[in-house]
Amino acid sequence: MLVVDTSSTIGQLVLWSKGAYIGHRLEGMRHGEQLLDSMRNLLRRAGIELKQLDAIAVVNGPGSLTGIRLSCAVVQALAWTYNLPVVPLNSLLMLGWHKLCTTDGVLLMDARMEHVYITSFCRGNWQGTEIAARHMPLNMVQTFLRRYSEQPKSFVNYYGNQDTLARLHETGVSAEAVRPSLSSLAEYAMVKWCAGGSIPVASLEPNYLALWAAQGHGQAIKHDHSS
Repeated sequence: MLVVDTSSTIGQLVLWSKGAYIGHRLEGMRHGEQLLDSMRNLLRRAGIELKQLDAIAVVNGPGSLTGIRLSCAVVQALAWTYNLPVVPLNSLLMLGWHKLCTTDGVLLMDARMEHVYITSFCRGNWQGTEIAARHMPLNMVQTFLRRYSEQPKSFVNYYGNQDTLARLHETGVSAEAVRPSLSSLAEYAMVKWCAGGSIPVASLEPNYLALWAAQGHGQAIKHDHSS
């Protein structure tokens, strides 16, 4: 299984083969220039051809609009060509995958213009974390956290979110920066694939479309088959 993530400033590729994975990072916000060549190189390292894949996974949001659009378009093209099932992955859940094993908490990502994407999670319940996320003004995060009897731990994507982290601290939210890892991406993708989380390629949609639709209404953003 090939796994693609270009949802933030640091892109990631993972290839699962024969019970192990190898990975590669895309640096410097040049994902469009690097993605296809990096995928070819990763497959070459493993001695795998695209037609030998069982599935292809993609982080389809939320995150960088350009990055999400790029990865979804590439994955759709490959899935159509090689008749592959697609495993959609949630960027917030990927960010906090290892945290899910040990704690309850909140995951946040910069959404630009003084807003964040935010979702809460319970340890061990990755499927529950995929159910709903919110697009929220940054200054409302503290109010959101007050619903909990004890303020949960908050985790923010390290890459591209330094200003968001500083602003959260200014509003009284204690948040920890977490670096997305190849191991988190690899494990999350494999667990979801093994749990039957694949969809037909025609059903794959970038998450930002649902986010835009909900922004003006203060709604929770439902993630069904598309995470």
